[in-house]
Amino acid sequence: MKKTASHNLKNKKGFGLIEIVLALGIISLAFFTLIRTAQIAFKIIGESSVNSRAQFLITEGFEVVRSLRDESWQKNINTVVQGTIYYPSFSTSTNKWALITENPGLIDDRFERIITFEDVYRKKSDLNIVASTSPDEKSIDPGTKKITVTATWFSNRQTNTVKSASTYLTNLFEN
Repeated sequence: MKKTASHNLKNKKGFGLIEIVLALGIISLAFFTLIRTAQIAFKIIGESSVNSRAQFLITEGFEVVRSLRDESWQKNINTVVQGTIYYPSFSTSTNKWALITENPGLIDDRFERIITFEDVYRKKSDLNIVASTSPDEKSIDPGTKKITVTATWFSNRQTNTVKSASTYLTNLFEN
């Protein structure tokens, strides 16, 4: 019996070593999985942050155009040229926004924001907005413009564009 007990003791020692190696393998796999999960999470958080900042710039672009409309439709909105790219520019000396055609450079060294205007056509029969290519009898509505704001951001590897947002702006105050 002693021989059997000694034989069992040797097997237990060897089995313990296998358990340790297996446990280290499982712990290593879990550790590397956690590291990879953290990397993916940080990437998603970074992309979400940039996307949120770009969406803010789009919203701010709409507010710029609304403030210019409120100041003077005739001076600020009626003079824009359809299809021209405009950049909002804030003057700290006058504390006012303006639309300029020369690119002022990147915002926060990463973002570019552009604003474009389109004429709005209305069907003569019911005054509903229609596309310029509509076969219906139509005319340009001088008191309404379609505004599109696009924010683009630049990263090390590629250019990402936030989907542009569009809205209609009317000469609300008839000024």
